[in-house]
Amino acid sequence: MASSASGSTTAPTQNDLAGDLQEIESRLDSLTEGEAQVLSDEELVRLRDAVKSLEDTVESTRKETVDEVVKDRVNPGDSLLGLSHIKSHNKFVTEDAGKIIMRAVTEGIDYTEFISVKASKLDSIAPGIAEIKKSEYTYLR
Repeated sequence: MASSASGSTTAPTQNDLAGDLQEIESRLDSLTEGEAQVLSDEELVRLRDAVKSLEDTVESTRKETVDEVVKDRVNPGDSLLGLSHIKSHNKFVTEDAGKIIMRAVTEGIDYTEFISVKASKLDSIAPGIAEIKKSEYTYLR
């Protein structure tokens, strides 16, 4: 909360919040690997945890609060100061994949153009039915 000269406390304005976020963005954007290298192990992990927490909070705040208000103010197809509200759709299949494949084969359609195989699932259900390779990677949690 910000204090005025009279001593009363006021909530920061959204412009203040936007400015604060831009300062944090700028500070993080300018962080170099060299600066991170000199941090102690504890400082490095604390920084990583803080950045990850900020990332999660920023994303959920944008999606659950800010974007919802924008959607309330801007009809699909319209825009607000260059931010467009776009209406789209996702297609999904409601039939059994086996039946679809059988129809495709019957009609001479190459079903491999639209069916994908989940290698991990296939390997757990029917090990050895197909050659399955692994690609390794690392991540932090």
